[in-house]
Amino acid sequence: MTSTDNSPVPQERNDGADGKRNAWDLRFGSKKGNFLTSITIHNGKAVTKKVRTDDNNLLRKGQYAISDINIDSPEAVELATEVLGMRPGNPEIQDDWIKGYHFTISGYLTDPNSYDMRLLLRVMGISPNSPNSESESLRMTVFFDGKTGEMLNASEMTGYDKEGRTSWKDVSGSN
Repeated sequence: MTSTDNSPVPQERNDGADGKRNAWDLRFGSKKGNFLTSITIHNGKAVTKKVRTDDNNLLRKGQYAISDINIDSPEAVELATEVLGMRPGNPEIQDDWIKGYHFTISGYLTDPNSYDMRLLLRVMGISPNSPNSESESLRMTVFFDGKTGEMLNASEMTGYDKEGRTSWKDVSGSN
């Protein structure tokens, strides 16, 4: 599940501040791999975008149930803002990559020595150190364990290198 700015309603700075968004893209699959669906939600209305079936069970298999998620986005935003000083993206600042806060709930590979996926909630916003000395808007990302609610790590963008790639550093709650 991923929140998005792709909405017929203009996004504002406070979108996501309460942990809620009005536009989401979701993908659900069966444990067997025989069913996959993509759904978009805009302003509380769900629209099925794609449904696929495969009698050979070759589709991406669903790994988690909704009941596996034990942290809610309002709680995550509160922690990210209180502990790290994360701010919402401001639509009036053209360089702010996002409007408000954004969320992703998904399985992530967190151990390079293992193929085990971990259910995480990612909150995205703007670093409290934004803008930098080059007046660039700096993003911030905070990851929470989806099952325990524990804040796992956070990083903030520091700028761009000579090739235009973003540079990041890990941050802690000492801001």
